[in-house]
Amino acid sequence: MRYAVFYLLYAAVVIRAVAFHYYDDPVPPIVYGLMACYGIVLAVEAWLGRRWPGFIWIYLFVQTVLVTGMLLAIPEMDFLPSLFYPLCFQAVLQLGRRTGFAWIVALVLIFSPLVLIGWEWQIEGIATVLLDGAACFFVGSYAHLIQRAERARESNQQLLIEVQEAYRRLQDHAAQVEEYAILQERNRMARELHDSVTQTIFSMNLTVQAARMLVEKDLARAAHELDRLGELARSAIGEIQVLVDQLRPRALIADGLPSALRHLIDERYRREGLHVDLQVIGDRQLPQPVAIGLYRIVQEALNNITKHAATQEAWVCLNLVGEPAYLEVEDRGRGFNPEGAARDLHHIGLAGMADRARELGWKLDIESQPGRGTRIRIEEAGNGEP
Repeated sequence: MRYAVFYLLYAAVVIRAVAFHYYDDPVPPIVYGLMACYGIVLAVEAWLGRRWPGFIWIYLFVQTVLVTGMLLAIPEMDFLPSLFYPLCFQAVLQLGRRTGFAWIVALVLIFSPLVLIGWEWQIEGIATVLLDGAACFFVGSYAHLIQRAERARESNQQLLIEVQEAYRRLQDHAAQVEEYAILQERNRMARELHDSVTQTIFSMNLTVQAARMLVEKDLARAAHELDRLGELARSAIGEIQVLVDQLRPRALIADGLPSALRHLIDERYRREGLHVDLQVIGDRQLPQPVAIGLYRIVQEALNNITKHAATQEAWVCLNLVGEPAYLEVEDRGRGFNPEGAARDLHHIGLAGMADRARELGWKLDIESQPGRGTRIRIEEAGNGEP
């Protein structure tokens, strides 16, 4: 686009020179020759300038000499300094602001006395010099603005590339975090399978072996073992259902954690006859990852009560008022020794609850004594606590 403007300007000067020849004074042939050379160099610069960075100096020098030669040949053609406009533009654009404007000053100093001579130092000549000089500086300023815009565009492109790279790294990190979360979830599921279904199936296998040994000796006891096998199978099915529920907590959390806990308590009552008294204080909305984590902790706590506490009653309290929020699960069952629980395979679920609490940034506290029940409290960490 910029070269199209230069070509139009050049064409206008050529037409004005022809008109000057016919209506004012004859134009020497050398002026037409210099003007033709100017047009050729102008056309070559668009092609050669991209391939030879140093060509700009040759270009500016040659064009300046050509225009100056025209003015020396016939100073009365006061429109010739307009051929300096493209030079002013290209000087600032390619040489930078300081060098480019220095070149513009030199051009103005070159054509000013020649124009004044053509006007015989009259007031019209001074006005022409001022007009052409202002136009040269205006064109140079416009080139400087374009230069800044191009630099800003390049900077924005580089920034876009950096943002895209950062976004890609963030996606990679998110994928790694998701993969790690999946791995953690698999580890928890493995612990829960070991703590529930695996042991139940192992007991079923022992029962099958005992029934096989008794089937020919004592049919009554064999029938009893088969009945027990049926109970174990139903228990395994229930435990598998619990694990399946753990895999879809997001749908349950959609209506909020209190609603999900009520659904869980109803399921445990229908399946196992466990009576759970739920108390919810406040209606503060928790982030979904936190709500899911608390939901799963309650699941695991109720699993432990069903399997180990030897009681059919429990209490769950979710307090969302004030700081910190907390969740408590309590029973009046047989209890246990917390210090020895970590070494007991029957209490692997406690490690899972501790892991979940740590991932949420909440604090887990377990109070229990043999024969006096268990209370599990998970509390929102505050005051910068991890």
